[in-house]
Amino acid sequence: MIRAIQEDELEESRRICFTVFERTIDGASCAAESAANIQKHPVTRMKRDYRNTLAWFDEQKAMQACVSHCVCSVEFDGEAASMAAVGDVAAMPCCQGKGVMKALFGAMLKEWHTHNIQFSYLYPFSGTYYGQFGYTYCVRRKHWNFPMAQLPDYKALGTIELYQPSRLEDLKMLYHAFFAGCNLSVMREEIEWHHAVGQYEPDRDFRFTYLYYNEAGSPCGYLIYSKITDEKQTVTMNCHEFVYSDIEGLMGLIHFCKSRQAYYDRVCIPLPDFVPFDLLCLEFNLPAGRAATIHQIMHGMVRVVHAEEVLKAAQYLGNGSIRLFLNDSWLPANSGLWELDWKEGRYSSHHYNADGSETQADTVMDITLFSRLICRGVTEEELPCLPAECRRCGNDTLLKVFPKKKCAISDYF
Repeated sequence: MIRAIQEDELEESRRICFTVFERTIDGASCAAESAANIQKHPVTRMKRDYRNTLAWFDEQKAMQACVSHCVCSVEFDGEAASMAAVGDVAAMPCCQGKGVMKALFGAMLKEWHTHNIQFSYLYPFSGTYYGQFGYTYCVRRKHWNFPMAQLPDYKALGTIELYQPSRLEDLKMLYHAFFAGCNLSVMREEIEWHHAVGQYEPDRDFRFTYLYYNEAGSPCGYLIYSKITDEKQTVTMNCHEFVYSDIEGLMGLIHFCKSRQAYYDRVCIPLPDFVPFDLLCLEFNLPAGRAATIHQIMHGMVRVVHAEEVLKAAQYLGNGSIRLFLNDSWLPANSGLWELDWKEGRYSSHHYNADGSETQADTVMDITLFSRLICRGVTEEELPCLPAECRRCGNDTLLKVFPKKKCAISDYF
């Protein structure tokens, strides 16, 4: 049996997570403490909406697996879109490999589609595993790791200020400016901001948030960081967020980082892959430990849940039309032939034929490839990597349907 948990079943769902993950979670010592903390003081949207947790029960009505999720608003092609963010995914060893998790994901996907949720997102332990449910890698993130001595010696005329709750609106403004136009970035609510900065005290948690203000007193950037020390005793300023609105904000934040070089050997800055941060440092060839490094990761996986709503909301190029055949084994309502028209870059009309065939289509793709292309787009250089059945319509049409787009996400679930 599959159903959403009831309030008195939260502790059991946390017990499954503690047992399956074989470690403590969220700083709680046990499942009971974790459940009590969630019910009394939820610090994230996922915890606040814990009743969204879907669980699988065996014939004896014992809970054996669970998946938590929450729904948030994200940016998609200049508009707000709904996204189901997946959190803890756990199944007891006794039911692993028996289709339990497939049943849970199948039930969730159908429920999300019924409620017109457009996307789903998760951070995977295995891309292959979640790929079977239609999820695909999409967002790339780069971690720039610089020796403090190699940072540019920028001059800053503004001031750096330690975060106080009265400065929250400045953080919000900077976040929205930095991530404007970035698909899948979360439109944060108060609870996300509480999770990012509100729950921390610098003298207790040693997690620090600083804002840079220009000479006129306008906020231009902020960073959130903590200190990490590796086995070689290298001390790194590990940034969780690094956000700026203009070049002065960037220079001000770099100036602040360099001013901390008496306390830190290096700084690690996470940024969307499209930010050309290599211009900051001209030296990458020194011996290990003294060189600047770039570590790129695929930052989570996305899935289109409601193809019709996504096609209506997407941005295209110019005017055009296409017959798109989609395969989605998990959501048959997405499968079929979509005849799409658009004008001046926006959806105009469509006709859906559930019984249409691939032979009638200009392009054919599964939901995994569609999810990646509609969110991130495709470049001319990437086109040869696409399957032949996807390229029936020709490169020019594909580039109009799936223009290159920016993607970025900072929030974990």
